[in-house]
Amino acid sequence: MAPFLPPKIVLSGFKEKIDSLLVQGDRTYLGTATGNLHVYSHDPSGDLTLVEVKKSLTKRSIEQLGFIKDVNSVVTLSETTVTLFPLPSFSPPTILSAAKAAFSFTIHSYTYRGESELQGQDEFTKPAPIPVLMTYLLVGCRRKVVIYSWKDGEAQALKEHPLPHSPRIISFMNDDLACFAYSATEYAVFSLSKKTVIEVTMPLPLSAPSSTMGALTGFSGYMTLGLGAKSKPGIVKLNEAESLIIKDNEGIIIGKDAKPSRSETIGWQAPPEEIAFIKPYIFSVLPPGSIPSTNTDPGQNSIPLSIQGTVQTILSCACSPAFSARQCYHSANVTFFGHEPFYLPSHDAN
Repeated sequence: MAPFLPPKIVLSGFKEKIDSLLVQGDRTYLGTATGNLHVYSHDPSGDLTLVEVKKSLTKRSIEQLGFIKDVNSVVTLSETTVTLFPLPSFSPPTILSAAKAAFSFTIHSYTYRGESELQGQDEFTKPAPIPVLMTYLLVGCRRKVVIYSWKDGEAQALKEHPLPHSPRIISFMNDDLACFAYSATEYAVFSLSKKTVIEVTMPLPLSAPSSTMGALTGFSGYMTLGLGAKSKPGIVKLNEAESLIIKDNEGIIIGKDAKPSRSETIGWQAPPEEIAFIKPYIFSVLPPGSIPSTNTDPGQNSIPLSIQGTVQTILSCACSPAFSARQCYHSANVTFFGHEPFYLPSHDAN
């Protein structure tokens, strides 16, 4: 049973075209086609309060937004250029000049236990390992990936690796592996430690998807939003060993070896424009008319939600809470998808 509450419009009549959306802490950032950045605060119910507007933060569209905690900076992608804007002033900006002709980026942070610089005499006096925060910023450029990293907030040596194609979407699977989407049908898995790239091996085309949305064991479909657009690539992390990729109207789950890890596939009525994941629910954006009926009854197992009159939809739900920006013909709305507390059953690892 999906624990999500009925969708709530928290911002309506927005007069600019929203091209990017970022939720970070209690802040929601909206990047527009004209290069403006609107900053809102949000409370647990999703209500938005305007904090400030950064006019002409970039010269043209803010295509992607991110946040790096180590340097307390907002990351933007605009005109194939990635820039860091420190908070709260947003100045001075730092252009990542090594990442030229950028198409995409992703950010990943994790903590590991490092050895203490102090060496004890024996096991009783040996200092305990200290936690180390590691952050990676991967930028997909023309036929290469540029790797920026920070260790406990200190910038590390810049690295890059050539690629056969240009990554249009990047998503981390775990602390070492990242998935690349080159096109709607070409994907790869990249290892940071080994600097190797493995092309994803796709299964043979099926006459029909082996499972419909919501029927795959362990996952449920929750949301579909109306949108008319051509098929494009999509990746979302499911766990430390699996990612979901889009091929046409099928969702294929791949493992660390870049091969399908499950025999089942997820079937949509049409190729989704966007996908996102809040465990264990997969959010998807489908073209209008793909869903035969609208059902927002939280008592149902799978809850399709169709929003009509939409020409563009952006999802931001890498973690809870989830927001979507819905672009209509003359204005935009932002919708909040809250949920009641819920707990997942534990499964013993085999």
